Amino acid sequence: IKQKEAETLYRTLVEQTSIVAYRDAPDEMGSALYISPQIETLLGYTTNEWLSNPYFWKTRVHPKDLPRVLADLEHYVTKKDRSSIEYRMQTKSGDWRWVRDETVIVKDEAGNAQFIHGVFLDITERKQAENALRESQARLDAFFNQSLDGFFFLMFDEPQEWENAADREKALHHIFTDQHFTDVNNAMLEQYSITREKFFSLTSSDIFAHDPQQGLQLRRQLFDK
Repeated sequence: IKQKEAETLYRTLVEQTSIVAYRDAPDEMGSALYISPQIETLLGYTTNEWLSNPYFWKTRVHPKDLPRVLADLEHYVTKKDRSSIEYRMQTKSGDWRWVRDETVIVKDEAGNAQFIHGVFLDITERKQAENALRESQARLDAFFNQSLDGFFFLMFDEPQEWENAADREKALHHIFTDQHFTDVNNAMLEQYSITREKFFSLTSSDIFAHDPQQGLQLRRQLFDK
């Protein structure tokens, strides 16, 4: 009776959250035993549809992700107690959602695996944002590397206050004399007839050694914008 009550309590608690919880058998295919109703919100399938075939979940995993998912399943069932893996699953409408699959092996007192507890967390928006960032970075890299104009990046070793800086000139001189360049395109290397390694050893003060005041003024105007 106590086990039945615990099971009822578990399902009641699980089904009040927005996370998809599941329980699988600890076999090499992770046969589905239970899935919370939230699976319908995530992927469009009812619990009955999901559990009608113990291996239904496998048919929803993206073909390119499935080998990795199955390898992870085999590894943690036999060698680990916990796992966390990210992959794509297909919705009933044919779209793809990214999930983070967090699992833990539940064992008896003798250490034998009884079942797998897991949750699906919808990380689609995070993945979309990461992809958008990568695409944006790729476009920036293409422009940066293919431009006929000279460009460089200079990353500070620590954040620099400017708008509210008590001593802007001190901050400006630190940036001008101590901060090294962190990236440069080929056009600028050709302009200065210098190797990439040598350029990275320079600071703005080296570039404007012929006229430090002009260099400081240019940096000042840049930070004032």
